[in-house]
Amino acid sequence: VSETFVLAKSEFDDLSEERNILIKHQTEIETAYDMFKKAFNELKDESLHTKDEEHNSKSIQEEIKNLKALKEDVMKKDCSVAKRFEEYDEEIETLENIKRELKTKKEEIEWQTCLLGNEMDSK
Repeated sequence: VSETFVLAKSEFDDLSEERNILIKHQTEIETAYDMFKKAFNELKDESLHTKDEEHNSKSIQEEIKNLKALKEDVMKKDCSVAKRFEEYDEEIETLENIKRELKTKKEEIEWQTCLLGNEMDSK
């Protein structure tokens, strides 16, 4: 039971770390997205008409599209990690309950052994 608990706890910690990394990446992506969106809006507001400016606008739109796709991927991974996190949390809780039950049974056995030993001593 405690080996399974240790493995579950280790996996739980790994998942927590992976989730934190994904959240950090998501924040970076959102920041980059906001920067590109702001740059795109500035270009749009200035009504630039040259081919270079149109190319820059298309590049920014393509980058925004790529960042949105990347954000969706990160969100899917985050959901997956959160689900695994929850599963392991439930497994840890179950293992802790089993541990408590086994401890109680052990204490009951020790108590019964003590009572039997006292009966033998009194005879």
